[in-house]
Amino acid sequence: MRFLTLQQAEIQPFETEYRYSVFNTLLAFLVTAAISIGAAFFTYRAWGEGTIMGTLLAGWLALWFGLFAMFARSILRARLRPTNWLVRTQTSGILVKFRSYLNYHLDSNDPVAAYFDYSEIEYGRSHRVRQDFPGGVDDDTVKLTRFAEFKMRDETLVRELETQLAAERARQAPYQGRWIRCRTKSPHYPVFVSADRLVRIEWNVRPKVTRFLEEISRQVLVKEAAGTRQNLRELPSASREDQEKVLLELIATGDRIGAIKIIRSLYGYNLTRAVQFLDELSQTNRRA
Repeated sequence: MRFLTLQQAEIQPFETEYRYSVFNTLLAFLVTAAISIGAAFFTYRAWGEGTIMGTLLAGWLALWFGLFAMFARSILRARLRPTNWLVRTQTSGILVKFRSYLNYHLDSNDPVAAYFDYSEIEYGRSHRVRQDFPGGVDDDTVKLTRFAEFKMRDETLVRELETQLAAERARQAPYQGRWIRCRTKSPHYPVFVSADRLVRIEWNVRPKVTRFLEEISRQVLVKEAAGTRQNLRELPSASREDQEKVLLELIATGDRIGAIKIIRSLYGYNLTRAVQFLDELSQTNRRA
């Protein structure tokens, strides 16, 4: 295994590239933008007719769908860039970009991709994880995620990858903005090491994970797909160590919202204290 900068990765030849869909994001942008424009038009009409409730309702829709459209536009811009890839297959191995395509503005001189030789992989498989997050009464949130995961032959390689992933999560974005300068960084991390020491790649790209595993099956043993269900409502009865393991895994995947919900449910913290606890746990794990 070796780590490459974006420039080094881009000059590598590859057979198949697995990318995030542009069509879905384009459709979301067009729909939300159209609704926002339509709502803005009805806001103008209602204002002219003196209909207060109509003005408020249409204005509320125009505002929120406008924000959704801006969010979809930012994702679309990222997906139109050449950095919008997650995995590339080669004749002797695979390239996995652990920097999110959403963080294309970070320093391109950083290591952002890992090359795995096929001989270093013991086996691969698809893994579907269902997570039930606690909400109110009968109001759980369900998250379904598909992964491609690998068991590495050498544990040393896993530790080296963990070091690089931790460094990526710790990096700060540069100051940007025409009117208001601030640091903007997406908490999306598509690659992480699970608690059972498997390398997991979040598979929201095309082609599907079945196509990817079929392609590499000529070089790597591919096992039967696995499925896991995590009922995170049961965490209060778990040990503090097991609770923190789950929280650290959520941090590793960039799911800060899910981690904060768990912290508030476990310890009864308010939002501010939950965020503070999450940052403290992240820093402690980083030093370890």
